[in-house]
Amino acid sequence: MRSLNRTLASLNERVSEIRGEVKQQMKLHDISDRQRKLNRQNSLYLKGESPKSLEELIYRLIVKTEATYNRDGSMQCSVGRRRSLKDVYKCAKAYFKDFTLEEIDEALLKCTKGGKIDRHYCSTTHQQVHVTRTLSLTKDDLKKLIDRKIPLERKEEYV
Repeated sequence: MRSLNRTLASLNERVSEIRGEVKQQMKLHDISDRQRKLNRQNSLYLKGESPKSLEELIYRLIVKTEATYNRDGSMQCSVGRRRSLKDVYKCAKAYFKDFTLEEIDEALLKCTKGGKIDRHYCSTTHQQVHVTRTLSLTKDDLKKLIDRKIPLERKEEYV
């Protein structure tokens, strides 16, 4: 009877592991589907000098809340608005071709875990948006947060 209980416990443990692996694969598949959809949409641009790094882009979009523009120069979103992962990704693909949606999501998640940026639900756009907690946040602060090695557990799904 004991060996049967151990075998059953072992099987339950393995089933939990497999469920976790399947869940992870589904997340990756979901992210790649979202990334493909976003890639079909137009990129967004900032006025003035092009950002030199992802940290600078996040700083300009979330801390300074600069306006974003379509390719034809028309304004997509005005100054002072909170930005979603989708906004940051669409801007990043205009300036940095190598970043994936997941990498940008990870960078933003590190900033939220660092206590410098919050995520809120926007009832207008029906998306999670980012807002800075402090006006003294600098590009260097963001770089330090993004460069940290921390375990990332996603509790929120958005886009």
